[in-house]
Amino acid sequence: MFLNWKDLEEKICGNLIVDVEWLKKNTIYESWSESDSIIQWFWQAFKKFTNDERILYLKFVWGRSRLPLTADGYSHKHKITKAYSNHPDISLPLSHTCFFTIDIPTYSSFDILYKKLLYAIKFCSEIDNDGSANEALEDL
Repeated sequence: MFLNWKDLEEKICGNLIVDVEWLKKNTIYESWSESDSIIQWFWQAFKKFTNDERILYLKFVWGRSRLPLTADGYSHKHKITKAYSNHPDISLPLSHTCFFTIDIPTYSSFDILYKKLLYAIKFCSEIDNDGSANEALEDL
C-alpha cells in the first residue's frame, strides 16, 4: 500500500479537522451531566468555533492540536468538570493538559461561557502558567 505524505501525516498525527461529534462521544463529565445547561452551552460554543479555534481549544485542554483517528489513539477521554468559584462569571475555565480535562465554572449564560472559553483558548495557552489567570481574577 502506497501512502502520499498527506495520508501518512494523518495516520501519524491525526486529522487536521476537529470532529466535534467524535470528541463529544469521547467525553466524560464529572460533577456535570450531559443534560446540564453548562454542558449544552459548551457544545453549542464548540460547534460555533472555527476549526482553528477548535485546534486552539485542543492545545489549551490537551497540549496537542489534533485528535487521534480512533479512540485507541489516546489514554484519557476528554473530561469536563465543574470549577468551583465565588465569582463564576468573572472566572476563566482551567485546563489540565496531562489529563485532557477542562474545569468550567457555573456561568450564568451562554454568552459568558462563550466569551470566557474563547478568551482562555486564545490568551491562556501557556502550559507553565496553569491557573494563574484564574487566580488573578479571584483576587478582584
